[in-house]
Amino acid sequence: MSMNSSKALRWFLVVALLAVVAGVALYWVGKKPTPEPPAPSPEAVAPVTPPVASTPPATSATAAPTPTPPLALPPTPPTPPAPPSPTATAPAVPTPAPDQAATEPPTAPTPLRFVTTSPDNEMLIEGSATGHGWRVKGAILQGVFEVEPAWQTDLTLASVQCLGEGKTPPKCVLAIPVVTLKSQVSVGSGIMDGRMREELKAAQHRSIQYELTEMKLAGAVPPSGSPVTFDTRGRLAIAGQTNTVSFQVVMERPAADRLTFTGSYKTKMTEFGVTPPEFTVLGVGSRTADDITLSWKWTVGLQPLGR
Repeated sequence: MSMNSSKALRWFLVVALLAVVAGVALYWVGKKPTPEPPAPSPEAVAPVTPPVASTPPATSATAAPTPTPPLALPPTPPTPPAPPSPTATAPAVPTPAPDQAATEPPTAPTPLRFVTTSPDNEMLIEGSATGHGWRVKGAILQGVFEVEPAWQTDLTLASVQCLGEGKTPPKCVLAIPVVTLKSQVSVGSGIMDGRMREELKAAQHRSIQYELTEMKLAGAVPPSGSPVTFDTRGRLAIAGQTNTVSFQVVMERPAADRLTFTGSYKTKMTEFGVTPPEFTVLGVGSRTADDITLSWKWTVGLQPLGR
């Protein structure tokens, strides 16, 4: 190869190498991010519109919003209090103290208590037997009679509240021990008394008992308060059998603090489950009739309070 040809080849290689270097440089320059141009100011991109009366200047869409200062609201006036309801605004009216007598139920007066006091009380049971009559007497009547004070202060009994149909009557209970009943005969009384106690079942039912359940006036009451007749109803128990009975009673006032009650009642032995007895005395047989009459006199005295 000639010298000229060698020189030409070297230049060619140099130029080719420079071309490669330039191409690489351009490649890397193209890879760098191109910085964005700074945002033009509002004055540069949009002319200012002359202000128009009552119209605020237009703001560019690209301009940053100007913060609006908070509105200065006028102070809220205090809310006047709502008018209270009439019940709340009405002045409190002092309530007078209640009258105890008007608000509290009246206290029932303490009842008066009468108890058996007189030694001449008696209970009679009378009947008939073959060819003769018979009588049994008891001198012990145990009981109480409790009644409102008006019974003693109003002798006419006009203000007494316990008398009348459907009213709560005075408390009246009475008992006659069977063993105190004695036959009123001169001969054979022991035999008759023993048989009577057997028929009255004295071992199981030791007394004849009575309880008052209703009491009402049966006529006019004299100004003196004595005597007074009553229609009564009650429960009578004989030999364990209790029956409702009705009869009249007469009350007298032998003294200011004493009451005496008398009365009678007709019945039959069989109505109380008692079989009329048959027995023999001194060889003579006797058969008792079914009909009997009970009668009594009962005196009670006023018991002092606290006893």
